[in-house]
Amino acid sequence: MIGSTFQPDEVLCCYLNTLTQEYKTIRYHKKEPAHIMSVTLVGDEDGKSPKSKAWIMYRIMRTPIIGDKFSSRHGQKGVCSRLYPTEDLPFTESGLVPDIIFNPHGFPSRMTIGMLLEFMAGKSAVLHGLSHDGTPFQFNDDYPAVEYYGQLLKAGEKSQDQKIFSILII
Repeated sequence: MIGSTFQPDEVLCCYLNTLTQEYKTIRYHKKEPAHIMSVTLVGDEDGKSPKSKAWIMYRIMRTPIIGDKFSSRHGQKGVCSRLYPTEDLPFTESGLVPDIIFNPHGFPSRMTIGMLLEFMAGKSAVLHGLSHDGTPFQFNDDYPAVEYYGQLLKAGEKSQDQKIFSILII
């Protein structure tokens, strides 16, 4: 079932081999628990034969370690170069500690301004309990996205007292 958790060596699925009339089981062979995200039944390309395969997509939760590579949806890639203890991280007057620290010099050279706008939109959505529309052409030169999200962040900054995902630009 979607959402279920599997431990190592548990049975993922069972199928009937139509040639031998025997039931076969597929076991989960990884060493860490996994959560089932989706199950898709597929058949032939023409769609005329019955569905004969199952694609099972699962998610494995892992703690980042040094050397892990990450990428945003905008193609901005980076490697986890260091893990700091919380005590060694900078913090705001209210005690907010950043979850990610990155260098802003990567934005102009890679032209991934959309990533910065996505950060602003995400944080403002969390502050105000909103869901932003991310489709293009929502803003124009007279009404830029930076101004809109900036105003939301300023308004939320005054009333926010809970821990949320934060980013420090150095």
